[in-house]
Amino acid sequence: MKPTATPGRFVAYLTCTLLQYACHTAEAGHVEMPLCDGWYNNAAHPDYGSTGMPLSRDLPPAYSDDAYRPAGPDRPNPRLVSQVLVKHLTNTATDSGRTVLCVFFGQHVVDDIADVRGIACPAEYSNIALQPGDPLYNSAESDRTEKIMPFQRAVYRDGTGTSANNPRQQVNAATPWLDGSAIYGVSEAWQDRLRSFVNGSLRTSHGGRLPDMNVMGLPMQNLPSPKYQKIQKPNNLYALGNVRGNENPFLLAVSTVWNRWHNHWADRLQTQHPDWTDEELFQQAKRWVLATYQNVVLYEWLPAFINDTVEQYTGYNRFVDPSPSNVFTAAAMRYGHSMVPTAVFKRNSSGDAMPIRTCNTYWSGEDVIQSDGDVDGLLSGMAGQIADGARNIVSEDLQGFLYGPLTFSRRDLVAIDIQRGRDHGLPDYNTACRVYGLTPLQNWTDMKLTNQKLTDEMVSELSALYGSVDKLDVWVGGMLAGAGRGAPGELYKTIIKQQFLRLRDADRFWFENTQTSGFTDDELNTIRRIKFKEILSHVTNVPPAQLQDDVFVWKNDGNGSPLEVDPADLEPCTGRTTFSYFDNVDWVTFGVTVIVLCLFPLGCVFVIMVAAWRNELRTERRLQTPKKKLDLPPNAYQATEWQGRRLPSRQVVVNLQSPSLIDVRDTKDTVVRHVNITKIARGVILVSTDKGCKFLSIHIPREYDLVLKFSSHHERETFLADLKSFLTAQQVPVELQEVEQGQLQKQAVTIEDRQKTLEDFFCSVFLQSKAFEVQALSSSRAVDDWVVQPERWKAKNALDCELTKVEFAEAMSLRPDSQFVVQMFDLVDKDKNGYISFREFLDLVVIFSKGTMEDKLRVMFDMYDLTGNGHLSRKELTNMLGSLMELVSNNTTSRIEDLVESMFAEAGMEGEQDMSFDKFVSMMQDHKEELNQARLNIAGSDWTTLRPTRTSVPKETGRRRSSSVLPTGPWRLRRASAPVTVSRSDVASTTRRKTPPKLDPIPSVPSTADTTDGDNVKSTDATAGTALNGKRRSTGRSSSDIKVQLLRETYPASAYQRKVQAFKRWVENKRLQILYLIFYFFITFALFAERAYHYAVEAEDFGIRQLTQYGIIVSRGAAASMSFSFCLLLLTMCRNSLTKLRETFLNRYIPFDYAVDFHKIVAITALVFTILHTLGHLVNVYHFAVHPLNHLVCLFPSLKEFDNGSDQPPKWYWWAFQTVAGVTGVLLLLVVSIIYVFATGYARRRAFSAFWATHQLYIVMFILTVLHGSGRLIQNPSFHFYLVGPAIIFTLDKLVSISHRRQLVDIVKTELLPSDVTNIQFKRPDDFEYKSGQWVRIACLEQGPNEYHPMTLTSAPHESTLSVHVRAVGPWTAQLRRTYDPENISTGTQKIFLDGPFGEGHQDWYKYKIAVLVGGGIGITPFASILKDVAYLSSTGANMNCKKVYFLWVTRTQRHFEWFIDIIREVEEQDRRGLVAVHIFITQFFEKFDVRTTMLYIYERHFQRLSGRSLFTGLRATTHFGRPEFVSLLDSIQHQNPEVKKIGVFSCGPPGMTRNVEDACAQLNKKDLAHYVSYYENF
Repeated sequence: MKPTATPGRFVAYLTCTLLQYACHTAEAGHVEMPLCDGWYNNAAHPDYGSTGMPLSRDLPPAYSDDAYRPAGPDRPNPRLVSQVLVKHLTNTATDSGRTVLCVFFGQHVVDDIADVRGIACPAEYSNIALQPGDPLYNSAESDRTEKIMPFQRAVYRDGTGTSANNPRQQVNAATPWLDGSAIYGVSEAWQDRLRSFVNGSLRTSHGGRLPDMNVMGLPMQNLPSPKYQKIQKPNNLYALGNVRGNENPFLLAVSTVWNRWHNHWADRLQTQHPDWTDEELFQQAKRWVLATYQNVVLYEWLPAFINDTVEQYTGYNRFVDPSPSNVFTAAAMRYGHSMVPTAVFKRNSSGDAMPIRTCNTYWSGEDVIQSDGDVDGLLSGMAGQIADGARNIVSEDLQGFLYGPLTFSRRDLVAIDIQRGRDHGLPDYNTACRVYGLTPLQNWTDMKLTNQKLTDEMVSELSALYGSVDKLDVWVGGMLAGAGRGAPGELYKTIIKQQFLRLRDADRFWFENTQTSGFTDDELNTIRRIKFKEILSHVTNVPPAQLQDDVFVWKNDGNGSPLEVDPADLEPCTGRTTFSYFDNVDWVTFGVTVIVLCLFPLGCVFVIMVAAWRNELRTERRLQTPKKKLDLPPNAYQATEWQGRRLPSRQVVVNLQSPSLIDVRDTKDTVVRHVNITKIARGVILVSTDKGCKFLSIHIPREYDLVLKFSSHHERETFLADLKSFLTAQQVPVELQEVEQGQLQKQAVTIEDRQKTLEDFFCSVFLQSKAFEVQALSSSRAVDDWVVQPERWKAKNALDCELTKVEFAEAMSLRPDSQFVVQMFDLVDKDKNGYISFREFLDLVVIFSKGTMEDKLRVMFDMYDLTGNGHLSRKELTNMLGSLMELVSNNTTSRIEDLVESMFAEAGMEGEQDMSFDKFVSMMQDHKEELNQARLNIAGSDWTTLRPTRTSVPKETGRRRSSSVLPTGPWRLRRASAPVTVSRSDVASTTRRKTPPKLDPIPSVPSTADTTDGDNVKSTDATAGTALNGKRRSTGRSSSDIKVQLLRETYPASAYQRKVQAFKRWVENKRLQILYLIFYFFITFALFAERAYHYAVEAEDFGIRQLTQYGIIVSRGAAASMSFSFCLLLLTMCRNSLTKLRETFLNRYIPFDYAVDFHKIVAITALVFTILHTLGHLVNVYHFAVHPLNHLVCLFPSLKEFDNGSDQPPKWYWWAFQTVAGVTGVLLLLVVSIIYVFATGYARRRAFSAFWATHQLYIVMFILTVLHGSGRLIQNPSFHFYLVGPAIIFTLDKLVSISHRRQLVDIVKTELLPSDVTNIQFKRPDDFEYKSGQWVRIACLEQGPNEYHPMTLTSAPHESTLSVHVRAVGPWTAQLRRTYDPENISTGTQKIFLDGPFGEGHQDWYKYKIAVLVGGGIGITPFASILKDVAYLSSTGANMNCKKVYFLWVTRTQRHFEWFIDIIREVEEQDRRGLVAVHIFITQFFEKFDVRTTMLYIYERHFQRLSGRSLFTGLRATTHFGRPEFVSLLDSIQHQNPEVKKIGVFSCGPPGMTRNVEDACAQLNKKDLAHYVSYYENF
């Protein structure tokens, strides 16, 4: 069709013409030369014949969907067709005479004009199924359900294949012109790399006889050699214009001919025109080479190939499209495959020939061509050998041993050719015949009529496979039409001839077109006379006798017989194999890398442990090294006591007292232990002889050894000398042993060793005491069956063990110099030897486990009846109360005296000075129940719940055996004046246990049920320890007498209903948190689902999903969710913004108080998606590393630079460590691991500075994440969309914090308080506004102005100064305590950095009519501010929404928090309206029914009843003993406030306590009463 002339076409034509003339004109003769890429050959259609143009269609497309799906879905399996053709087309043809040189010269020509071997992008598979029994079956790949031979569809033009009007068009990567692109390349750059730029020649090697090696890295196609099952290095290939020139040595030999032919003309022209430049020589040589090449191809090779003549040239026709047709490239020209022999001869100059097996030479040409003589030998052999077209349709070297990818090393070319035709959408054979004007087949019989060589069996089998003849593939029909004839059939001949004539006539630069070629008539005649034989004669050393005039067709001209292959002389084809690009080395390195990355977090854990260990070591060294040398009395020495490898050392002072005690105290003058020298028979002393000789060990029988380390060898020797003198004075023989330090520590009996012995001691004692309870059992059961004892050796150790006073005190959780301990120890130690034996201690335990109230009171009475006259004087009773009170509170002397006076008055003994035991018992009768349950509790021995365990013993013999004889009547311990001897057999048992019994923990304080009288409930006195009265009573009556009107409880009947009720209350309590969590997770998973759906469905045509399977779905979905979560973390840390927002109306709808909890949830969610993202990318990288490079290039354009012509993909480590995405991804993984591991609770507690420092890596993390996406590996970056908003808000919030930090505030006062608490008061900035319960961040100037730590304000909003109470629990807080020690600083000279205030849930206490504050330990700090605020508001008469505040203080002992008692006292004085009710729970004592706790409880209630204040604190607050039972506590609060429907519960302290409060609220919310809303903070 003639194109329409338009102004645009005219301008394009003029522009192209001028451009061609300016850039591509040879100075010699001013001849225009064609461009390498084929452009501008046709001035009207510049793209005609250019690279990358679609193939033309001479036949209508027959895609199964009319658009792009392969044709012939109803056609048979190509592999089955191939097997039928080869089976029946053997030895059926006559001799055509075409030589092997004709075959491989034709391959060179085809590569010059058509290259459709590129694969579709993304890769599309149309695999060929293999059947069991197929020779290729066992070595085939598995495609889920079947074995397959891989087949990839050809590359096509973008935008085609969308509809029937726009069917898929395959693309030609070569130029269709006979322009020598297989000699010079398809681009100017490729051509320049082949040139030497010297005298117009091409690069060569091996003395100028072979093309140059590919040292410049041209992307020559480099597929794996099936013989060696590996890919060659690119620089081992030859650099050629034909990208596939290294496929086999025979094609390489043809390419070498044209390389030499060009250099021949360059040398010839340089001789003729020595003044020409290199460019002129090159262009003119190329001009002559192309002319001779076109002449040989069209007028010599083509007639021989199709066995037909070619019409003469009539001139250039610019209206012809030269593009090769689909049927030409995918079918007709593949007829040459039938001519490829099983072997090719290489002949030397003497005529000797050696066959070379075709199937073993693919991509291993260096084995055949090692010198220029090898090329000559191959050319000679190919010219003298007849091709196989006369023997069978396709040789077995192609039908079953064609090369393939490493994953499938041997393939079937026949099946591939059939499938390729279907891929190109070729119609059936009959349709092709009709289009080209040939007679179609009417039935299968016509096929045999067309070609008499076909057998009936073959036709029958093809009929069975295809069914209808109208389904016959073009390739199959065309091959059958010419099978056995030695030439293509009519259809193929027509297609091939028309195509070559078309490209000749459409070529403006055809050598016969004198208007552009510039050749004269004489030059044209010279060119026409040049045959391929003449070219070979000029460029090779092949003897003329071995070359006929027509090297493409063998003719019997008397020059001998053609070379024939004897199958017996051929080596077999190497077997079929499958191979993965991911080899064993890759597996090892990949696995090791993954393991290292997985172990990296463990490495971080190790670093944390090392940092924690170093912090502990520094602390230990600080403890070992006192700030100043102590002022010691004579015979006193300062040293460090080594307590064992697992225990920290401690500073002690050892005093050699007279006459017989070694006194060991700590630096605070607290008794550590007493060593009685009189009990030592022999003084064994070990001294170290290495490492400075500073260690000394004193062996103490029946105790642990005293191991001391002195600051110097001199000090140790001084102490040793005095110690020897001291022992000698006590007539104790001294035995000195010198050993190494390690041996000394190994031989020493440490505290840990002693502790294990004590555990066995207590275990044995309590097991024996429990054995006495079996007397209540039936007499038919022997006591022996219930006696439980540990193993014999442990029993022996227990019997031999004796307690020192210090150990006895530690067991009682009291100080050794406590009066209670002294009196109790003196009472139990009957033999007065300074130790308590097994029997002595057992007697004491039995009394408190079996005795009555009178027995226990007798023990207490006898302990303080120092005169032994059977009466307690006022002084002795005062001492009793003082000994019970000394660990609970200080400054109670006056209150104790008042209590003693009241007790004597209550007993009717106002004027008397002594109290008898009967009076004492009578006074305690009201507390009989508590005293009966009282026990002697020992630290670490939870024996009260131990039950006897039945052991295997012989049958009963009727005798009752007991480990001890129980006394009858009242049990009593009396002070003995003489030692009491107890035999071991009295307490030992032969019953054996493999392991000591496991002791159950002591249950919590029991709650006592209320006594119900209708709707009125009266709490008993026993309940007062746990139930609150909620009302302030001005009288002296006990608060437990209050009657409360209760609402009738409506407890759901069934457990299911209770669970539903609890869930409803939990939802009501957490409704906002749940709502926003649901919203967050919805967005997170929606993002994941959107990306997953996109890559699974929407991007199906992109091909990445097929390549990576599910890896891309997981990695991209997780990336979106992870990006959103990480950016959301920034918003949760905008402390200033959150503090301001929570004061607005938004706080009703957004739970700002849970920002930290939400931060943790989001962080954990982000971590989960990070792990998923990483796992997805591991899958992706693996798939990238196992797929051919041509699959990856279309997905990742950046890999084009990596393309060296090989299908070898980049190794996995290239993706991981040589790409922006890979490197940043690995770094991100490391950074995230560091941040998360160092953010664990252990790290924050033990190495806070490391946690703080590593958490600053979030900046690096976000930068790396931005860079990670900038690599654009799979998609355009999107992380910045999530980051911009939160980053701006977070930055502004940070700027506010920074502006606050730069304002230093002066410290007004510092104070060191007990329990390592430091009180810091500092100036309040003028613009500092806050609410009670809020917190700030402070930084110590000496420890770094950038290390901020959160601290709760303990000051109230109305106060002029700010204050915090900091407990030293870590390195930073410990250093803070030392820094702000009042002895080290002067007031006003120190400053502190302040950031805040920040809000939290505790500041909302005023929003509830009833607020319950629960503080534990240092967790009372936020409530200090709240209580002060409440008291101030109460004193000023301010109007408050909150009507009652209950403060529950849970503490081991309030003496450690005397500062807080002062605050409570101040609150009680200011609380004029009785808004605050305080209850203190002292947990130092084991249980309410411990003997000491019971006595304290009795005395406390007695004193409180009389005075309305606590005996211990002097406060109106009620003091309880033991841990609170929160369910009954909170329940009683609701009982006393039935009108309140919502109660706020605020807890702060250890996680265990806050968890119990949360659980109690959850349990009470099961009731249909008041709703408990809980807030908590852990310290």
